[in-house]
Amino acid sequence: MLTFYLSYCPILLAQQWQDISPEVERIFPNATRMLAPTTLPVTEVYQLNQLIGYLFETNDLVNFPGFSGQPINLRVGLNTIGVIKGIEIISHNEPIFLHGLGEKVMLEFIAQYFNQQIKQRFLVGSTQTKINDGTTVYLDGISKATVSVMIINDTIINAATQVARAKLSGFQDQANSQLILNNFTPLTFTQLLQQQLIYRWQLSSQQAALLLDIPTNLLATQTQIAPSADFIDIYAAVLNPAMVGQNLLGQAEYQRLLDTLAEGEIALMLFSAGQYHFIADDFITGTSPTRFNLSQSGFAVDIRDIDFYSFLIPS
Repeated sequence: MLTFYLSYCPILLAQQWQDISPEVERIFPNATRMLAPTTLPVTEVYQLNQLIGYLFETNDLVNFPGFSGQPINLRVGLNTIGVIKGIEIISHNEPIFLHGLGEKVMLEFIAQYFNQQIKQRFLVGSTQTKINDGTTVYLDGISKATVSVMIINDTIINAATQVARAKLSGFQDQANSQLILNNFTPLTFTQLLQQQLIYRWQLSSQQAALLLDIPTNLLATQTQIAPSADFIDIYAAVLNPAMVGQNLLGQAEYQRLLDTLAEGEIALMLFSAGQYHFIADDFITGTSPTRFNLSQSGFAVDIRDIDFYSFLIPS
Protein backbone atom coordinates (compact mmCIF):
# COMPACT_ATOMS: atom_id res chain seq x y z
CA MET A 1 0.00 0.00 0.00
CA LEU A 2 1.25 3.45 -0.88
CA THR A 3 1.02 6.21 1.68
CA PHE A 4 1.11 9.88 0.67
CA TYR A 5 2.09 12.67 3.03
CA LEU A 6 0.89 16.16 2.24
CA SER A 7 2.45 19.27 3.72
CA TYR A 8 0.94 22.69 3.31
CA CYS A 9 1.23 26.27 4.42
CA PRO A 10 -2.23 27.61 5.44
CA ILE A 11 -1.24 31.22 4.77
CA LEU A 12 -0.14 30.51 1.19
CA LEU A 13 -3.11 28.28 0.45
CA ALA A 14 -5.46 30.99 1.66
CA GLN A 15 -4.14 33.27 -1.06
CA GLN A 16 -4.14 32.59 -4.75
CA TRP A 17 -0.89 32.19 -6.62
CA GLN A 18 -0.51 34.40 -9.65
CA ASP A 19 1.72 34.20 -12.70
CA ILE A 20 4.51 36.72 -12.62
CA SER A 21 3.84 40.01 -14.35
CA PRO A 22 6.28 41.70 -16.77
CA GLU A 23 6.98 44.29 -14.04
CA VAL A 24 8.04 41.59 -11.59
CA GLU A 25 10.09 39.73 -14.21
CA ARG A 26 12.09 42.84 -15.08
CA ILE A 27 13.20 43.36 -11.49
CA PHE A 28 13.23 39.72 -10.30
CA PRO A 29 14.22 37.67 -13.41
CA ASN A 30 14.35 34.42 -11.38
CA ALA A 31 10.78 34.78 -10.11
CA THR A 32 8.28 32.05 -11.01
CA ARG A 33 5.12 33.20 -9.24
CA MET A 34 3.76 35.82 -6.89
CA LEU A 35 1.09 36.59 -4.32
CA ALA A 36 -1.08 39.67 -4.65
CA PRO A 37 -1.07 42.32 -1.89
CA THR A 38 -3.26 41.80 1.17
CA THR A 39 -3.17 44.36 4.00
CA LEU A 40 -0.06 46.24 2.78
CA PRO A 41 0.06 47.21 -0.94
CA VAL A 42 3.10 45.02 -1.58
CA THR A 43 3.40 42.05 -3.93
CA GLU A 44 5.31 39.05 -2.60
CA VAL A 45 7.62 37.49 -5.20
CA TYR A 46 8.63 33.82 -5.17
CA GLN A 47 11.00 31.46 -6.93
CA LEU A 48 8.98 28.24 -6.64
CA ASN A 49 8.18 28.16 -2.89
CA GLN A 50 10.99 30.45 -1.81
CA LEU A 51 10.19 34.09 -1.07
CA ILE A 52 12.80 36.23 -2.84
CA GLY A 53 11.46 39.76 -2.57
CA TYR A 54 8.75 42.38 -2.62
CA LEU A 55 7.51 44.72 -5.33
CA PHE A 56 5.63 47.94 -4.57
CA GLU A 57 4.70 51.37 -5.90
CA THR A 58 5.88 54.30 -3.84
CA ASN A 59 2.63 56.25 -4.30
CA ASP A 60 0.86 53.52 -2.31
CA LEU A 61 3.08 54.16 0.69
CA VAL A 62 4.31 57.78 0.73
CA ASN A 63 3.28 61.15 -0.65
CA PHE A 64 6.15 63.62 -1.10
CA PRO A 65 5.21 66.34 -3.60
CA GLY A 66 7.97 67.00 -6.13
CA PHE A 67 8.94 70.35 -7.62
CA SER A 68 5.81 70.10 -9.76
CA GLY A 69 3.62 69.68 -6.69
CA GLN A 70 2.85 66.06 -7.68
CA PRO A 71 4.51 62.95 -6.21
CA ILE A 72 7.02 60.92 -8.21
CA ASN A 73 5.69 57.38 -8.47
CA LEU A 74 8.31 54.64 -8.66
CA ARG A 75 8.18 50.87 -8.79
CA VAL A 76 10.70 49.37 -6.36
CA GLY A 77 11.92 45.81 -5.84
CA LEU A 78 13.33 44.90 -2.42
CA ASN A 79 14.81 41.51 -1.61
CA THR A 80 14.38 39.65 1.68
CA ILE A 81 17.46 41.19 3.35
CA GLY A 82 16.63 44.80 2.50
CA VAL A 83 18.65 45.26 -0.68
CA ILE A 84 17.12 47.25 -3.54
CA LYS A 85 17.04 45.06 -6.65
CA GLY A 86 15.47 47.47 -9.10
CA ILE A 87 13.63 50.76 -9.54
CA GLU A 88 11.43 51.88 -12.43
CA ILE A 89 9.73 55.20 -13.10
CA ILE A 90 5.95 54.85 -13.34
CA SER A 91 4.97 58.51 -13.54
CA HIS A 92 6.21 62.01 -12.73
CA ASN A 93 5.65 65.63 -13.73
CA GLU A 94 9.04 67.14 -12.92
CA PRO A 95 9.61 69.98 -15.44
CA ILE A 96 13.40 69.71 -15.25
CA PHE A 97 13.26 66.14 -16.59
CA LEU A 98 10.34 66.58 -18.98
CA HIS A 99 11.41 69.83 -20.63
CA GLY A 100 14.97 70.47 -19.51
CA LEU A 101 17.62 67.86 -18.79
CA GLY A 102 15.62 64.88 -20.05
CA GLU A 103 14.81 61.63 -18.28
CA LYS A 104 18.18 60.01 -18.98
CA VAL A 105 19.85 61.83 -16.09
CA MET A 106 16.93 60.88 -13.86
CA LEU A 107 17.40 57.21 -14.75
CA GLU A 108 21.15 57.49 -14.13
CA PHE A 109 20.50 58.97 -10.70
CA ILE A 110 18.01 56.23 -9.76
CA ALA A 111 20.44 53.53 -10.95
CA GLN A 112 22.74 54.43 -8.03
CA TYR A 113 20.31 52.73 -5.62
CA PHE A 114 20.69 49.31 -7.28
CA ASN A 115 22.09 46.71 -4.85
CA GLN A 116 22.14 49.19 -1.96
CA GLN A 117 21.16 48.05 1.52
CA ILE A 118 18.47 50.37 2.91
CA LYS A 119 19.86 50.14 6.45
CA GLN A 120 22.52 52.52 5.25
CA ARG A 121 22.40 56.31 5.36
CA PHE A 122 22.01 57.96 1.95
CA LEU A 123 23.44 61.42 1.27
CA VAL A 124 22.75 63.03 -2.08
CA GLY A 125 25.08 65.50 -3.76
CA SER A 126 27.09 66.31 -0.64
CA THR A 127 30.21 68.42 -1.14
CA GLN A 128 31.40 67.57 2.35
CA THR A 129 34.38 65.31 2.96
CA LYS A 130 33.27 61.73 2.39
CA ILE A 131 33.86 59.40 5.31
CA ASN A 132 34.27 55.68 4.63
CA ASP A 133 32.33 54.52 7.68
CA GLY A 134 30.66 51.53 6.00
CA THR A 135 27.18 52.88 6.81
CA THR A 136 26.91 55.96 4.57
CA VAL A 137 26.23 55.92 0.83
CA TYR A 138 27.11 59.05 -1.12
CA LEU A 139 25.04 59.55 -4.26
CA ASP A 140 25.86 61.92 -7.10
CA GLY A 141 23.19 64.59 -7.43
CA ILE A 142 21.96 66.31 -10.57
CA SER A 143 22.86 69.91 -11.23
CA LYS A 144 19.78 72.16 -11.58
CA ALA A 145 17.52 69.39 -10.22
CA THR A 146 18.37 69.46 -6.52
CA VAL A 147 14.80 69.55 -5.22
CA SER A 148 13.65 66.75 -7.53
CA VAL A 149 16.46 64.36 -6.61
CA MET A 150 15.96 65.00 -2.90
CA ILE A 151 12.29 64.10 -3.30
CA ILE A 152 13.23 60.97 -5.26
CA ASN A 153 15.60 59.94 -2.47
CA ASP A 154 13.01 60.54 0.25
CA THR A 155 10.39 58.66 -1.77
CA ILE A 156 12.57 55.59 -2.31
CA ILE A 157 14.01 55.33 1.19
CA ASN A 158 10.81 56.06 3.11
CA ALA A 159 8.70 53.65 1.05
CA ALA A 160 11.32 50.90 1.22
CA THR A 161 11.71 51.43 4.96
CA GLN A 162 7.97 50.97 5.48
CA VAL A 163 8.08 47.67 3.61
CA ALA A 164 11.19 46.51 5.46
CA ARG A 165 9.75 47.31 8.88
CA ALA A 166 6.54 45.45 8.01
CA LYS A 167 8.01 42.46 6.21
CA LEU A 168 11.69 41.87 6.99
CA SER A 169 13.43 40.42 9.99
CA GLY A 170 15.87 42.76 11.71
CA PHE A 171 14.19 46.00 10.63
CA GLN A 172 11.57 46.29 13.33
CA ASP A 173 11.87 48.84 16.11
CA GLN A 174 13.44 47.07 19.07
CA ALA A 175 13.05 49.98 21.49
CA ASN A 176 10.93 49.37 24.58
CA SER A 177 10.42 53.06 25.36
CA GLN A 178 7.07 54.74 24.84
CA LEU A 179 6.40 58.46 24.48
CA ILE A 180 4.06 59.91 27.09
CA LEU A 181 2.36 62.60 25.04
CA ASN A 182 -0.30 64.35 27.10
CA ASN A 183 1.22 64.96 30.55
CA PHE A 184 2.21 68.59 30.97
CA THR A 185 3.91 70.56 33.71
CA PRO A 186 5.43 74.02 33.14
CA LEU A 187 9.22 73.64 33.18
CA THR A 188 12.07 76.00 32.45
CA PHE A 189 14.83 75.16 29.99
CA THR A 190 17.16 74.38 32.90
CA GLN A 191 14.58 72.05 34.45
CA LEU A 192 14.12 70.25 31.13
CA LEU A 193 17.88 69.66 31.06
CA GLN A 194 17.96 68.52 34.68
CA GLN A 195 15.17 66.01 34.03
CA GLN A 196 17.03 64.78 30.91
CA LEU A 197 14.13 65.76 28.66
CA ILE A 198 16.68 67.63 26.57
CA TYR A 199 19.86 65.81 25.59
CA ARG A 200 23.10 67.82 25.53
CA TRP A 201 26.33 66.77 23.79
CA GLN A 202 29.49 68.77 24.44
CA LEU A 203 33.01 68.34 23.10
CA SER A 204 36.06 70.55 23.29
CA SER A 205 38.38 70.87 20.32
CA GLN A 206 40.86 68.60 22.06
CA GLN A 207 38.23 65.91 22.69
CA ALA A 208 36.98 66.10 19.11
CA ALA A 209 40.51 65.83 17.72
CA LEU A 210 41.15 62.80 19.95
CA LEU A 211 38.01 61.06 18.67
CA LEU A 212 39.01 61.79 15.07
CA ASP A 213 42.62 60.75 15.78
CA ILE A 214 44.04 63.97 14.35
CA PRO A 215 46.09 66.80 15.91
CA THR A 216 44.08 69.66 17.40
CA ASN A 217 45.81 72.20 15.14
CA LEU A 218 44.83 70.18 12.05
CA LEU A 219 41.20 70.16 13.21
CA ALA A 220 41.38 73.94 13.62
CA THR A 221 42.83 74.30 10.12
CA GLN A 222 40.21 72.08 8.47
CA THR A 223 37.24 73.64 10.26
CA GLN A 224 38.67 77.18 10.36
CA ILE A 225 37.66 77.32 14.02
CA ALA A 226 40.18 78.22 16.72
CA PRO A 227 40.56 75.61 19.51
CA SER A 228 37.81 76.15 22.06
CA ALA A 229 36.09 74.49 25.00
CA ASP A 230 32.72 74.75 23.27
CA PHE A 231 33.74 73.33 19.89
CA ILE A 232 30.57 71.17 19.90
CA ASP A 233 27.60 72.04 22.10
CA ILE A 234 24.45 70.47 20.66
CA TYR A 235 21.04 70.08 22.25
CA ALA A 236 18.40 67.61 21.05
CA ALA A 237 14.79 67.23 22.14
CA VAL A 238 11.88 65.09 20.95
CA LEU A 239 9.00 67.55 20.70
CA ASN A 240 6.00 65.21 20.47
CA PRO A 241 5.45 64.94 24.26
CA ALA A 242 3.69 68.03 25.60
CA MET A 243 6.13 68.14 28.51
CA VAL A 244 8.89 68.94 26.02
CA GLY A 245 7.26 70.46 22.95
CA GLN A 246 4.81 72.77 24.71
CA ASN A 247 7.47 74.03 27.11
CA LEU A 248 9.89 74.79 24.29
CA LEU A 249 7.48 76.13 21.66
CA GLY A 250 4.50 77.42 23.62
CA GLN A 251 0.99 76.01 23.39
CA ALA A 252 -0.01 77.55 20.03
CA GLU A 253 3.18 76.60 18.20
CA TYR A 254 3.20 73.14 19.78
CA GLN A 255 -0.31 72.51 18.44
CA ARG A 256 0.74 73.82 15.02
CA LEU A 257 3.60 71.31 15.03
CA LEU A 258 1.29 68.41 15.92
CA ASP A 259 -1.03 69.45 13.08
CA THR A 260 1.95 69.38 10.70
CA LEU A 261 3.13 65.87 11.61
CA ALA A 262 1.76 62.77 9.92
CA GLU A 263 0.79 59.75 12.01
CA GLY A 264 3.90 58.08 13.43
CA GLU A 265 6.23 60.99 12.65
CA ILE A 266 8.62 62.23 15.31
CA ALA A 267 9.70 65.86 15.56
CA LEU A 268 13.27 66.27 16.73
CA MET A 269 14.52 69.73 17.60
CA LEU A 270 18.26 70.35 17.28
CA PHE A 271 19.97 73.53 18.33
CA SER A 272 23.60 74.42 18.83
CA ALA A 273 25.58 76.86 20.95
CA GLY A 274 28.97 75.51 19.87
CA GLN A 275 31.53 76.86 17.43
CA TYR A 276 31.08 73.96 14.99
CA HIS A 277 27.59 73.85 13.48
CA PHE A 278 25.77 70.66 12.51
CA ILE A 279 24.32 72.57 9.54
CA ALA A 280 26.87 72.96 6.73
CA ASP A 281 27.18 76.06 4.54
CA ASP A 282 25.77 74.16 1.54
CA PHE A 283 22.70 72.90 3.42
CA ILE A 284 19.46 72.88 1.42
CA THR A 285 16.15 73.48 3.19
CA GLY A 286 13.99 70.38 3.45
CA THR A 287 16.89 67.92 3.18
CA SER A 288 18.96 65.84 5.60
CA PRO A 289 22.01 67.45 7.21
CA THR A 290 25.30 65.90 6.17
CA ARG A 291 26.97 66.47 9.54
CA PHE A 292 24.34 64.84 11.71
CA ASN A 293 22.69 61.43 11.52
CA LEU A 294 20.63 59.13 13.70
CA SER A 295 20.51 55.36 13.98
CA GLN A 296 18.47 52.95 16.05
CA SER A 297 19.27 49.28 16.52
CA GLY A 298 21.86 49.58 13.73
CA PHE A 299 19.27 50.96 11.30
CA ALA A 300 19.79 54.44 9.87
CA VAL A 301 16.87 56.72 10.77
CA ASP A 302 15.91 59.13 8.02
CA ILE A 303 15.83 62.73 9.26
CA ARG A 304 14.78 65.76 7.22
CA ASP A 305 14.43 69.44 7.88
CA ILE A 306 10.69 70.20 7.95
CA ASP A 307 11.26 73.97 7.64
CA PHE A 308 8.86 74.55 10.53
CA TYR A 309 9.82 78.20 10.73
CA SER A 310 10.37 79.78 7.32
CA PHE A 311 10.72 83.31 6.06
CA LEU A 312 8.42 82.20 3.21
CA ILE A 313 5.58 81.19 5.54
CA PRO A 314 4.10 83.63 8.07
CA SER A 315 4.44 82.21 11.57
